[in-house]
Amino acid sequence: MGMLAALNRVNPCSYNQDPTMRKLINVVPFGLPSQKPVHTKNVLKGVITGIDKGDFVIIWGGGIYNWFDPLTLIKAMAKVAGRRSDIKLFFLGIKHPNPQVKELSLVNDTVALSDKLGLTGKSVFFNFDWVDYDARQDYFLESDIGIITHPEHIETRFAFRTRILDYLWTGLPVISTEGDSLSELVKNEGLGLTVASKDISGLADAILKMAQDKNFYQECKKKVPEVASGYTWEKVCAPLISFCMDPVSSAVRKKLRADQIHTQSSMPDIEASMMRPGGTFSGSSGNRRSAGYLIRRFFYHLFKSGPKKTMEYSSNVIKGN
Repeated sequence: MGMLAALNRVNPCSYNQDPTMRKLINVVPFGLPSQKPVHTKNVLKGVITGIDKGDFVIIWGGGIYNWFDPLTLIKAMAKVAGRRSDIKLFFLGIKHPNPQVKELSLVNDTVALSDKLGLTGKSVFFNFDWVDYDARQDYFLESDIGIITHPEHIETRFAFRTRILDYLWTGLPVISTEGDSLSELVKNEGLGLTVASKDISGLADAILKMAQDKNFYQECKKKVPEVASGYTWEKVCAPLISFCMDPVSSAVRKKLRADQIHTQSSMPDIEASMMRPGGTFSGSSGNRRSAGYLIRRFFYHLFKSGPKKTMEYSSNVIKGN
């Protein structure tokens, strides 16, 4: 909105046209395919040593990055393993396919913690390669729930974890740390369970509930397809398509008369009197300069000379000096 205002797209005229500003700015999140996923081959249960066909598999559907919190999850799995040996956690991808992307320290810390707790190869499994994007659904379709854990910080608040969309696309209930918009979706729509950040016991309890409470698990699973259908690319891109079909011209460029602008908006009289047809401004001397030129000069003086000099410049423009 700040950049739109700097470009004079947010102004009293545009506000009068659309107080919501949805004609200028809207939200298009990441989407998911409208085609249903197809299982092409066995990749997890009965294939990976230590993961049996009857096991309850939790999938971490992507890489391990420093803005996530897999360490709390590993500690929770230690508690789970003490009660159930048939619950398995699988990390989908560890090594990034781009050799120029350096391995993050959290990857080594996660594997080391799992090794230290005696979980690796028993309750926790790591794929040290990378799964092709078009083959990811095979792993999700053989899993029972999708999981994501992250710390509580500013990145979380504004994050949109696309791996959760993969969980929904493949019909998986979700366990997520609280704090972002998709965890709120999981909680509000009954798609799974959410836990507080760093809550090891709460996370272990959530995993056990999903594995043991069959009725609750099935209730969550039944709700997933309907919610997922609202995130197909065709639906999430609707605001963008709508804008492209009917782009909005700047209100100033519509050559509104000064009296129209004065009547329709709360612009100060002096601002309205400066407006002229064609999107130009005139001072008392009649010198005509484009709105874009004046905006550029305003910000030039603001950053170069400070607010005081900028006000002097603005005053001179108004007076026509």
